[in-house]
Amino acid sequence: MNRVQLYKNPYYYPYYSNSISAVGEPYDTTPRNMDLKQGFVDLQCSFTEATRANYMSISRENVVLYAWITNIEERGGNIRFRFYYEVDPLRTWLDKLNLGNQFVVRSPVPTNLFDPYLGSTQPYNDIIRTEYSIGNPNKRVLVVQVRRYSGESFSNVPVQPSINNFFVREYDVNNWTNDTAITTLLTALTGGQPDNIVTMYSVPYFDTSGLSSGILPVFRGGTSTDVTGFKFIQNTDSTVNRVTTRVTLTIPPNLTKVKHSVLLVIPEAGIISIPDELLYVSGLALRQDVDIYSGAANYMLVDGNNKPFNLSVRGSSITSIPVISDPMETYISQNQNTLAIGMLGDVANILVGAGTALSTGGLGAVMGSGMVTKGISSLATTYAHINDARHQQSNPPAFLGTALVPHFNQRFWQLVIKTHVDNATTVNAELGYPCNMFKALTFPSNGFIQTQGCSVSSDGTVPLWAIQEINRLFDNGIRVI
Repeated sequence: MNRVQLYKNPYYYPYYSNSISAVGEPYDTTPRNMDLKQGFVDLQCSFTEATRANYMSISRENVVLYAWITNIEERGGNIRFRFYYEVDPLRTWLDKLNLGNQFVVRSPVPTNLFDPYLGSTQPYNDIIRTEYSIGNPNKRVLVVQVRRYSGESFSNVPVQPSINNFFVREYDVNNWTNDTAITTLLTALTGGQPDNIVTMYSVPYFDTSGLSSGILPVFRGGTSTDVTGFKFIQNTDSTVNRVTTRVTLTIPPNLTKVKHSVLLVIPEAGIISIPDELLYVSGLALRQDVDIYSGAANYMLVDGNNKPFNLSVRGSSITSIPVISDPMETYISQNQNTLAIGMLGDVANILVGAGTALSTGGLGAVMGSGMVTKGISSLATTYAHINDARHQQSNPPAFLGTALVPHFNQRFWQLVIKTHVDNATTVNAELGYPCNMFKALTFPSNGFIQTQGCSVSSDGTVPLWAIQEINRLFDNGIRVI
């Protein structure tokens, strides 16, 4: 004897619900030509009862088949109807399946993977602009290099040892003429060439509050003018950390779900494009390192532990460096690295040439060696250029940065350009989230699941046609409600 229960099931595939509503009481009917895939049963019921259901279960010997009602025929009067059905394989044999590991295309688990279903009818991208300040955007620092005299301590400047002492002064970048210390210094310099001021120039802002106040002397002939208000970099000061500043970036969430680009625009240096692999780095920041010798700054991306990445840009010094006391000293102070490398190359040529000549022809050959001659000639030329600098009062070319500083000093901005999205709630509710991963397939209690090339197995009691149909349903996608 078969027991048939009628149901209301409003959830057609790809929708699936564990809860369906029973209609009336179950019917006992004699089995005839029963089919595990499709068939029919005859029930004694009214027309009203027959048309209230679209789904049924057929129970027999502890086996329950769930099936969709595909058609109803009236047979032998208005109380006998024939119900045609097709078995629902997923509900019938779900507990007999071994879902295994499958390539899951979409699942209910939220991800930040690119989702082609997200978007809108807006024909242009969203642009999000976020402006940042590094340190104090209203200030820069004036650096004055002063010739060190016997008995004075050395300034502990970063990396490169210097024979000069360094005095610094923070000033308003848009109104330096109101700074008494700077105007006093400039006034003292207008009376003639000083004896001890090597050079002075402006560098990007760094915090000088921890430095000791110092008196900057301006010597000219036998007279001296003391300028107050400057800070002196002593031999015990740690300036390495002072000239480094970092700003933590705020990256909008979910960018990788749509087409996007994230750019850092640094007016004095250029543009950094942040790749996707860095967007989720904890504490991602832009770090500025100021070259205290020239005013140029390097900008690089670092993480929350200050670990640098491979992306960086370098700006140029934005103001000319005026020659104050001695053109040659100024030239050397600003080009000492280049000069040292060039001279080392010249000396190497002389030594290699001399060694080769001595091994073949003695001292006469040394003096006649082409490499030696070339090295000596280059050294002489370099020395001549240095001496020429004594007599050349020329300013270096102006940088575009001088025009930008009044508006963008110590500032940069982040541009996020991304696809506009206004259907995320609908997409995630109906189609879940991208997964694109080979993993264990789990039938969800709710949400969307979809596979590619699904190949589930069973305990050996599920017909082949049902396995094939279940694989097709998973590949097409199932939304569990």
